[in-house]
Amino acid sequence: MKAIVLPLLLACPLSWAQPAPSEFPDGAAAVTPESLKGFVSDKVFAVNASKGPPWRLQFNADGLFYVNIGYFSDTGRWTIKDGSLCTEAPKIRPSCNEVRAKGQELYLKRDNGEIVKLEPR
Repeated sequence: MKAIVLPLLLACPLSWAQPAPSEFPDGAAAVTPESLKGFVSDKVFAVNASKGPPWRLQFNADGLFYVNIGYFSDTGRWTIKDGSLCTEAPKIRPSCNEVRAKGQELYLKRDNGEIVKLEPR
């Protein structure tokens, strides 16, 4: 009986899997560079990407950022360019990611196209 039940249980989560969102939520709008800077400066965020462990992102007002993903970590510089959040660090390639807001919620478009929510911690 266990041999039949176990494969069925393993198959169930696959049927519930949702594709990673690739579009911003309805009502999410572009933000000005000034407002984006205010949204992220001296803040820490949690991010749950569709694959892998959760992230911890910290953006200091002095332009330094910190990222922790599982056992990986890196530190670098962040800037705002035309409503995008740009990061540059030794271990990860430079990137500028579009950010949109819906009320006080922030959404970031990753380099792979996935839309993730920046959850304040």
